[in-house]
Amino acid sequence: MAQLRETVDDAVARLHPQATGGRPRSRVALTCEHASLRIPDAWPAGWPAEDAAVVGTHWSIDLGAEDLTRELAGTPGAPHRPGGRREGGFLTAPHTRAACLVPWPPRAAAALNAPAVIARFSRLLCDCNRPLDAPTLFRTVADGKPIALNQARGGPPVPVRTCSEAHADPGTDRSFVRRTVQNVTAEESQRRLTLLYDPFHAAADAMLREYPSDLVFSVHSFTDLYEGQKRQVEIGILYNDDDAVAVPVRSTRTPGAQCGAPPCLRGPQRLCAGARAQMTAALKELGYDARLNEPWSGKEGFMYSADWHARDHQSKALMIEVRQDLLVQAEWRARFVPQLVAILADLGFT
Repeated sequence: MAQLRETVDDAVARLHPQATGGRPRSRVALTCEHASLRIPDAWPAGWPAEDAAVVGTHWSIDLGAEDLTRELAGTPGAPHRPGGRREGGFLTAPHTRAACLVPWPPRAAAALNAPAVIARFSRLLCDCNRPLDAPTLFRTVADGKPIALNQARGGPPVPVRTCSEAHADPGTDRSFVRRTVQNVTAEESQRRLTLLYDPFHAAADAMLREYPSDLVFSVHSFTDLYEGQKRQVEIGILYNDDDAVAVPVRSTRTPGAQCGAPPCLRGPQRLCAGARAQMTAALKELGYDARLNEPWSGKEGFMYSADWHARDHQSKALMIEVRQDLLVQAEWRARFVPQLVAILADLGFT
């Protein structure tokens, strides 16, 4: 059985594409910033009792996002649970740096064989999809209630690093300026950045150095209810750059290909105007309610992590947002993953 290598430490899991067995590596690199609701062992108290109402909700985790990331890459879905043990007993020491071999799933042909970095801490402890000067880096309020995990226990306002100005010009060095944030102490802020934020982004940078990629594809989910109203959109393709991902389409698929892209992406085609539009159109043709820059926009900073690393490595960035009531269903993903892989292949990323 072919195998996929995985390395794990306290902040991040890394998936390494298969190097043997004739499987070509995808030109897509995956990131999953909001994969977990885990509080690492460096915070032994875990979740405060006052935060019970948000634990397991979208405030603390993007439900289903890790499953989708792993299944796209080519591994079984979401083995790392909040308690740290992997289902099936493959990994029993998640809080130490480790390497393991993950069995390639039976549906290997429907996977990308792509590298991935997956956060192993809750977005409420530290949001690695936010710039360092963002007020929600350590969110203080959710659903109008304070987040006890992020309430300062005395001490002065927090000086933290920010990279937003340096990121405005990706060709410059990242010299960090200072900004004041009010919610956690300076010592606690620095500890979270050192143990969580920095390792995640270092892993993403290392992934793209080791596996140069044409597309950084960030995987997220969103709630099906917003302000009491059911959201109709099922899949959002988020982008920031107006010329994002213009690519040649290299398709060898036939109209009868099972689980493949729809006819609009089959057969020889010239340069497409943008992968985001082609991907959205293909998803719509497959029957999904797919929309560009919904339920929110990549132009408003919601795909910060992918943008940052794509610009650093002369790549392009897109984010997929999938409605969580669909994404948590294994049967739904079993249909969707091969379709999305086929679309990415027809756009020339494999």
